[in-house]
Amino acid sequence: MTARRCGAASQFEVYETPNARVLLRRSVPCLVTSQETTVVQDAVRQNPKAQGAIIDTKRDTITVHMPSLNPCASAEELAKDYPFCGRAKFASVLPRSVLYMPTMRFVLQDAETREYQTERWCYLGSIDDWIQVEAPGPLPPARPQVLKPASHSLPIRPALLAFGLTTR
Repeated sequence: MTARRCGAASQFEVYETPNARVLLRRSVPCLVTSQETTVVQDAVRQNPKAQGAIIDTKRDTITVHMPSLNPCASAEELAKDYPFCGRAKFASVLPRSVLYMPTMRFVLQDAETREYQTERWCYLGSIDDWIQVEAPGPLPPARPQVLKPASHSLPIRPALLAFGLTTR
């Protein structure tokens, strides 16, 4: 998310997590360049199912965090169920209530060739871990299949399908 150095020797920085926790931590060197982060941000921005995604960079990893709900769509649905509260009330409260979940990440494998391992969080109960989805390679614009929306219809929340892979 964001990090700002503080102190005379810049040994510490103020860091904000995707879920708005602010931490004072030791400065962490980042191996990912700002250009590479911008490449992922642009690819995510072009995906209509990835509205509201947050990109976080730590050390050798670029992580895409997806919102737990779409505040606009959810406000409409809640206003239908609870008309006495009104859509405006839900629309003002929901954006502050959104939690962000890590959904996809790109881990730097080779600093010289700038190849990244693409990984996706697996939400199956027995796994709950990062799984590799492809062999290491360049970032998404060079591999557009990585950011294609999922074509299957599993009963998983749409926000979690934003970075699904097409079946081979």
